[in-house]
Amino acid sequence: MIPMRRLRRLKRRARRATCLGLVASTAVLAMLVGTPAWAPEDPWRLVAEVPIVRGPEASTASLVAEFLDRHDVMLPPGQLYAIAQSVAEESFRHRIDPGLLLSVILLESRFRTDAVSEKGAIGLMQLLPSTAEELSGQLDLEWRGEARLLDPRTNIALGAFYLKSLMRTFDGDVNLALTAYNKGPGYVQRMQASGVMEATAANFPSSYAERIVTHMGARSRRAL
Repeated sequence: MIPMRRLRRLKRRARRATCLGLVASTAVLAMLVGTPAWAPEDPWRLVAEVPIVRGPEASTASLVAEFLDRHDVMLPPGQLYAIAQSVAEESFRHRIDPGLLLSVILLESRFRTDAVSEKGAIGLMQLLPSTAEELSGQLDLEWRGEARLLDPRTNIALGAFYLKSLMRTFDGDVNLALTAYNKGPGYVQRMQASGVMEATAANFPSSYAERIVTHMGARSRRAL
């Protein structure tokens, strides 16, 4: 008789393998029927940039599947593919730990693309339309209204850019950046100016930041 603990572990591995298989199938299908955004005379670039195949996208897709499995989040293959690709691209572009982006998404929306908060924040990374419109201008993205925030790729692109800008504002202090992401940069700056908060977050623990780091797991926490 197989011990219950081992049985659960086997089930989790089987579910993760199935999840990755679905993502791979979706990626291949997208490659066959989708229209590439780059020149058709460069077909090898298409192969190289599809998640699951190779490079940082492959490892990030595996990380996404493992992360979702660990937190008991189930997503349709197409949505999982879009999130994995966006997290891979944006974490690489902004030099952000992909586990950090995933943890913010989990805490903000639990991976619901249609999540809307009481304050009007929308989508995976819970961005206010006013903030998103400003960020779009900085990224030279056309702003066509708050409905854009329901798109996983757009939401993650704007959210990752915003988080990275907060890290720069607070001299690379991830805890302060996360607190600012949650409560606004003005809040953190006011607390610092009043003397209540030190220049770093060492003596001002944020429950939001602590929860993010907890969700990341031991492997990612070492990167902070």
